[in-house]
Parts: sequence; structure tokens; C-alpha cells
Amino acid sequence: MPRGRPKMRGRRGWGKKRRGRPPGRPATLSVGAQRAVGELNRYHNELSGRIAALEAEQAAIAGALQVLSTRGGRAKTKAKGKRKGRAGRPPGSKSVARRGPRPEGKSLRDFVLKVVKPSTPMSVKNIASAVKSAGYQTSSSNLPNQVSMLLATMVKQRQVRKLRRGQYAAA
Repeated sequence: MPRGRPKMRGRRGWGKKRRGRPPGRPATLSVGAQRAVGELNRYHNELSGRIAALEAEQAAIAGALQVLSTRGGRAKTKAKGKRKGRAGRPPGSKSVARRGPRPEGKSLRDFVLKVVKPSTPMSVKNIASAVKSAGYQTSSSNLPNQVSMLLATMVKQRQVRKLRRGQYAAA
């Protein structure tokens, strides 16, 4: 009687038949398969030559770009660490954006609160046109965007109620 684990028949057991070529015999290809392998090798060699030519062309272009991007005998590199000087406008230049309150003392928020009524729901475009007709001066090409952003903050501060999408009324 055998000792230990019993041997199993099937996939892992002793009864498995071997398939394929017998061990020790080299694999042989048919004539058609050998011809196909030869063609694939030739195509591979052709593509390798194309890759080498493209890499040489890429290196030539990179060298030309390096020459074009040089200033004063050295190539431009990204500054590491602290930059000298200030970022932004040079000192003494006129500032385009105005900080602080408007000269006439009324901000866009003041005009929106003046225009929006609690009883009448208004859209963002209607609020923007009413603000402009009430005397708000702006050089903005898209005032409704500014009004929309302001209304979002005013809703959070509970100065204005949002009735539904795009419709606002005073709180």
C-alpha cells in the first residue's frame, strides 16, 4: 500500500499524456513559415533604419533649436531658487487695476442691492443691465459674469435669495 498522498489522475496526476513534440527534437518550421519569418526580419531591419534616420533628424532639430534659443552665448534655463528683482510690473509704472473703494463711493454690490427687489425675481442679465442703467460705470466687456460671481457670494452672505437657477431676489 502506498504511503503519503494518493496520486491523482487528470491534470496533475500520473495519467497525463504529453502533447507536442517529443523532448530532445528541435522544432522545425514549414517552408511558408520560414518565408514569413524572413519577410518579417527584412521589414524589421527596414523599420530600424527608418528609426535611426528619424532620431538623427530629431537630434539635428534639437541642436538647431539650442542655437536659436541662446542669448549672449548661453542657453536659456529655468531660474532655480530665488529670482532677482520683483515679479510683475516694474516699479513706477502705472497700475491698471484699481484697489479699494470706487471713487464715487458705490461698489457693484451697492448697485445690485439697490436694483434687486424682494418681490420681483430677476435674471443675471437683467440685473447687469439694470445696474448699468442705474449709473454703474465699468470697462468690463462681460458685466453679467461679474454680477453672477458677486450674486453667488451675496447668496452665501444672505443678502440675496436664489429662487431657482439664474433667478434672484432681495433677501
